Amino acid sequence: MRQYRALIRLVRPTAIVPISRDPDDDQVLACALAADADLIVSRDRDLPPGTLRAVQRDLTTVLGGRMVEPMKRHRYRVVYELDESGRWIATVPRVKGCHTYGRSIEQARARIREALALFVRQAGTVRLVDDVRLPVVAASAVAAGRAARVRVEREQKRAKVALARAVSKLERLGLSTRDTGEVLGLSQQRVHQIRE
Repeated sequence: MRQYRALIRLVRPTAIVPISRDPDDDQVLACALAADADLIVSRDRDLPPGTLRAVQRDLTTVLGGRMVEPMKRHRYRVVYELDESGRWIATVPRVKGCHTYGRSIEQARARIREALALFVRQAGTVRLVDDVRLPVVAASAVAAGRAARVRVEREQKRAKVALARAVSKLERLGLSTRDTGEVLGLSQQRVHQIRE
């Protein structure tokens, strides 16, 4: 299964149009259209070869392209990797020969769109999906850092609620803003902010 993970890309269809006898087939077709798939491999007799292109053609004819365009919106995965000089190499695996570099991910992203324009019409409007690849040691450190940030944000929310309760209870006891701040170890300005 691990071998296939690099090849798998999850998609979410923007619309599922009921066009076949089987609702499950409608979901398969919507996902294939959202992924801009070239073909569907299936033993299902309701999905014979050519079904996908026929559905695109029929939907364009019947709906005037209203539903097909959002589903056909192109997305390109861009792989960013650091080279030995510290520059980011950006590559679009789906487009052979489409690659560039930049001093930052932001610069590489802008340049890869320019490079993509050499291969694809309307490259300025396609969606680029970032796939930043880091060495294992760095990737695990980044994951740990993100997890720590989530924990800190959660604790900050809890602290904010606890401080608001404390300020409210101290006010009900008749403590002044100055005394409330002194008891809680906060400035008077911070006590005012918590009250609001």
